[in-house]
Amino acid sequence: MKTIKFLLTTIAVLLCSVKANAYDFEVDGLYYNLLSATEKTCELVGCQSGIHDIDVPANVTTRGMTLTINSIKKAAFENDTNVVSVSFLESSLTKVVENAFKGCTNLKQVKLSTLLDTIENGAFDGCPIDTMVIPTSIKFVGSKALSSVSRIEISNNNDTIYFSDSIPTLTSAFIGRNVSHSFVANTPISRITLGTGITEII
Repeated sequence: MKTIKFLLTTIAVLLCSVKANAYDFEVDGLYYNLLSATEKTCELVGCQSGIHDIDVPANVTTRGMTLTINSIKKAAFENDTNVVSVSFLESSLTKVVENAFKGCTNLKQVKLSTLLDTIENGAFDGCPIDTMVIPTSIKFVGSKALSSVSRIEISNNNDTIYFSDSIPTLTSAFIGRNVSHSFVANTPISRITLGTGITEII
């Protein structure tokens, strides 16, 4: 009896493991999981091996049903060294989730949409991004979210943007609005350009 229970438990664990790494459907090389058939929503969970450029769409159509992409799975593309560029310009997402592209060591170009308001912890950790343009919609940048960015450009805005920590690889920056918790401490930065209207950099 104990042997049978052990075997059943082992099989259950293996099935859960397989399911955790699976996906529901694929469109144009990107993998998705269905979240709700009633609300017609899904999440982006990864991509085929060898995909270099990821353009996150607002929706996808599968089996005759159009689904809205309302999230990216945590760590969806972590350590995918094939990815070289990511664009959110066509998406309707409001945040880049934790560790979404962490360890993508060939990712050098990222385009953020003006619908995004949050870049969570580790989102682009270890990605050698040449220039990160932060649109006016972004209000919060998490810890190690931009750990390997060379240059940052913060669009002009009356609001304040919050950085959880510094960016250790930064060499230059344009700051167009107030910054809470400065990201330039202890960096090799050689040039900072300040836009008009700046009243505080903490």
